[in-house]
Amino acid sequence: PNVIPPDGNTILHVFGKWLFEAIQLSRQGFDEGTALAIKVVSNIFNSKRETKFVNTYLASYYRSLQEVLIRDGKTLIAAILYSRDIFSRQMEGSRILVQYYIYAITRIVVGNLSSEPFFVSKGVRSACCTILGQIFCLPKYFGNTEFKLKFTYKEKQAAVKNYQTGTLSSSATPPPKSVFEASTYAELKPHLDYVLLEALKNEQSVENILNLQQLCYAHAITYIDDPEFARNVISTICGKCVTPKKWSPGVIYSGLKTVGRMSFLFSQLGKSKELAKKIISPLCGFVKGLCQDLFRARGGVSDKQKVRLAVQTFKTIADWVTVDQWIVEYPDRMKIVLDAVSIGLLGPKQKTVTEVEPESKKSKKDKSKKEKEKKEIVVAPVVTSSKKITRAANELLVTLLNRMGVFPSERAGATSVSSLVSEDELLQDIAIKAEKLGVMVDDPKQFLRCFLLAEQTILSVVDQPFEENGPTVTVIFRDCTGKYSWQFRSAFLPFDERSVPSRTKGHCAVEVPISREPHRTSVDQLEDDKFPDIYEAIDQKKWPFDPLEFAADMQRREMEYLESVEYNLNHSITLEMPPPADPYVSACKFQQGRLLLAHLGLISLENWGKIHPLEQTQNLFAQMKILDQVPERRCHRIAVVNVRRGQRYGDFEAQDAGNIDFQEFLCSLGWGMHIPTHTGYLGNLERNAQLYGEYAPYYADHKCELLFEVASLMPNNPNQSEQTHKSRLLASAPVVIVWTENSIDEYEPDFGKSNKAHIVIQHLMPTARINLYRVRLFLKVAMADNKIWGPEYKEVLGPCLEGTVLSKDRLGALVRETAMEACTVVEGSDAKKSVGDESQYALRARVIGDIAKKFRTVEPLESFYTSIFTSLPSKFVIPMNSCTPARADRALRSELPGVANQRGSGSQPRRIMMGYGRSNPDLKKNKGKKKKLAAEGDYDTDGESERKSKSSKSRRKKHVDSTFEETPLAKGSGGDGSEEIRSAKSTTWAVADGKMSSHRDAPSKSGDTKAEKPIIVAMSSQRMQGSENPEREEESSPVTRPPRPSRGPVEEEYE
Repeated sequence: PNVIPPDGNTILHVFGKWLFEAIQLSRQGFDEGTALAIKVVSNIFNSKRETKFVNTYLASYYRSLQEVLIRDGKTLIAAILYSRDIFSRQMEGSRILVQYYIYAITRIVVGNLSSEPFFVSKGVRSACCTILGQIFCLPKYFGNTEFKLKFTYKEKQAAVKNYQTGTLSSSATPPPKSVFEASTYAELKPHLDYVLLEALKNEQSVENILNLQQLCYAHAITYIDDPEFARNVISTICGKCVTPKKWSPGVIYSGLKTVGRMSFLFSQLGKSKELAKKIISPLCGFVKGLCQDLFRARGGVSDKQKVRLAVQTFKTIADWVTVDQWIVEYPDRMKIVLDAVSIGLLGPKQKTVTEVEPESKKSKKDKSKKEKEKKEIVVAPVVTSSKKITRAANELLVTLLNRMGVFPSERAGATSVSSLVSEDELLQDIAIKAEKLGVMVDDPKQFLRCFLLAEQTILSVVDQPFEENGPTVTVIFRDCTGKYSWQFRSAFLPFDERSVPSRTKGHCAVEVPISREPHRTSVDQLEDDKFPDIYEAIDQKKWPFDPLEFAADMQRREMEYLESVEYNLNHSITLEMPPPADPYVSACKFQQGRLLLAHLGLISLENWGKIHPLEQTQNLFAQMKILDQVPERRCHRIAVVNVRRGQRYGDFEAQDAGNIDFQEFLCSLGWGMHIPTHTGYLGNLERNAQLYGEYAPYYADHKCELLFEVASLMPNNPNQSEQTHKSRLLASAPVVIVWTENSIDEYEPDFGKSNKAHIVIQHLMPTARINLYRVRLFLKVAMADNKIWGPEYKEVLGPCLEGTVLSKDRLGALVRETAMEACTVVEGSDAKKSVGDESQYALRARVIGDIAKKFRTVEPLESFYTSIFTSLPSKFVIPMNSCTPARADRALRSELPGVANQRGSGSQPRRIMMGYGRSNPDLKKNKGKKKKLAAEGDYDTDGESERKSKSSKSRRKKHVDSTFEETPLAKGSGGDGSEEIRSAKSTTWAVADGKMSSHRDAPSKSGDTKAEKPIIVAMSSQRMQGSENPEREEESSPVTRPPRPSRGPVEEEYE
């Protein structure tokens, strides 16, 4: 027979009268029975969620709860424990109990019952936190809506007047009015502020404190229009963290993280500069004390905890000093921060003794006595700072130097914190401008020089001689913080004379007017009779000629010649300026760059040994491009799925744009990013509008990038029924946001292989158009006990807690913050990831260190300076010859790409491994087993083996080990439009999702099958340089991805 199980109304029709009477009679001595009745009734309403209860039963239940919530003892405990989900259950009329629950929770958590034995229980107080998470948004959403239910006389007699204060909050200042005197929802906000803040101050349970931190964080975001509560929360958490013995180390660690995350509210906090100034000083003092205490031999769990606290404190300080330029207005705070940095880097300052007091006779006797008793000398161990603390302090310093006041940039916005200028772009520009001027540039590489500065910065100096306003120098800096580009031009004139001709040069160019006739004086000629003696002497001398006529003839001929040559004044005798020097007449084109380095002192004799030239081979530029792909910020990809009513999680084909609420939710997650032109993090999306659409939500701040891969924004492929391009992306995302129109209580997450967490959102009452949403959190693996912080500490995802109810206007921000924290937690708990909590600065520093080891040139003094003045050797290449993906086509960039192990462009390829380029010893033992090695992740270096298969279809069906994933390599152009250059039998390696894949290329068009080019290590997303054709996947051969080789167990530091 078809038997219909009883619903909630049937059960209450049979037992309801007895249960409600047992609750409402409230007889003395029957507390346990009354509590049991409350438990039974509440379980009926909770377990029969599909039942639409009769209004009579709902009214009886609400009336019973009203009476119980103003009582004490076990009945109140039962009401709190077993009705904790009443406001998230969509029960009609349940909000009439809001005042009663706030009254009861205030008494239990901070009021007159807070110290009673019954209410100290962790479970009771945890239930109070759960209920607060469901009602804290109601004053924001309903505003000035009035309460219709009035407080009865009986309830007024039963209610306690001074219920808001107790032994735990004796010094607190409660709201002036009782919660029952509030006439609107908005008047409940002071009561919620009070109970949350006082609970945060006085709670003793570790789990409840962690939940309260996140709940206060969510409350602060919800009411950020009135930022006083947010400021109080930040000050309270900071004060609790730095005060000894207030919180346990694990709670302090979580509190420091929460304070750092709340820095993104800086612009909305009102008196934000005063608040930042207020909290920075105690944080610096706290971290200085930790660093000074740890400057010794370390060991044990306690020292590990202190190390992590110091590291997190430096990160929190970095968050607050980089969010704005407020600290430059307070030099004293800047000095305090830098003092903490110096102690973290160098250890505590050594005390210097300036005056030595004379020793008395007694002290001399004591000293001599101690020296006699001393039998052996004990050498103190060498004490060094913790590596983790030193790294964190250094990251704070470089963040101050490189990030403060520059994010977001004026032109690049928030999508990029690094320059997008590249060497090949500059050299191409030189060739184009030279061609316009009629100059042929045969060897562009002569305009570029690469150097390694102080083992941590890569300099690319490019001479640009054909600029409109004269030669310029562009310098590209690459360090652990990012990539930066600067342009330099020599300036000899003052700035106000830059646009006018040189006055000195103009004065020298003016010719001096010169007469064409000799200068003649006006002197009277003497008569001949004035000199009789002279003429008489001449007459007495016998001459073979007439001297007077000879002299006259000579004078006449001279005058004729002078007149013919215009007295030698037929040309200008003005002193002319020499023409400007042309520095580019020689084969060495590194001229302006040499001057710049010399003027900066980088190539001076004092800095010799600190700057080294780099071998400008093809591999160097390939590795530099890979360095550009290593992100400067944490990058997370989050999937977003819209599940319509009646659909399942994996019904991607039936998904559409969703209702208006879902679309507005997407807009609140991030900015609408145009995928084809985006320069920031792309996750696993490709620049293929046919597969992945044109837009996706994107969000970035100074320390992280978030990309939301929304299935409904991707077009369906009519040739695929299962829409594998969507399912593959969503299955590989660590965190998934699920917007469901089905019952959230019946949701069963399908995590697959890569999903670690699902954040599920449901509209509470869509038919009533009440824009309140319930959020649930599902984790693939429950949060395990932390070995460092102890068994009581379990990581809490927030600010959205399990079952939290949020209003629409703050839903996007709160879910985004929760998803960001979930990505950090699940990635940090993934044991397979070798990087762990290693920052992006450390990842980039490792890549730079590998480049330095492989391409640095150590030369004698004379050779170093000779290379500055001579042209580059022919073996060096230009960066345009290197073939790597564009920066925008970065894969999951939290993984560190490998670095090739070869140096010269003509060198024989070597075996490489991810991380440090170490060779695999298994290859030496198994040279003859190439197929087996390929399946295990190694590859053969002889360049002889090629994949042989009859068709791409048979290659796809070839067995691949289940550990690996088939990922085709795209052919043709890369994501940035640059054409890939591949040579015969060269090996291209791609890194995607932490795995490495290889592909043997076909012979090049030149036909030279003997030449081999070195291995190129490149990062990619799902495939190398995203293909524009969706059918390209079928044309390319499958590639096995060997697993990342283990780097050995990570040694725990006791620093």
